[in-house]
Amino acid sequence: MRLIDVQFLDTPFFGVRQMTSHLRNECHAVNEKRIRRLMRLMSLMPIYQKPDTSRAGPAPPCPRSSDTTAQK
Repeated sequence: MRLIDVQFLDTPFFGVRQMTSHLRNECHAVNEKRIRRLMRLMSLMPIYQKPDTSRAGPAPPCPRSSDTTAQK
């Protein structure tokens, strides 16, 4: 847990897969399930870009704007 915490302070964008890969490169026998469980236990959430859902999309075309003179 200490190794995960130290690495997470250096690289807060590391998720479970990157953390697992990093610890394996340092010759530790870990798997993703163990890292996921420990990161949840320590309440570690990686920083990553979330989808921008607050931005309004394009307005739909108004079907009545072009047919107002034809129906009168």
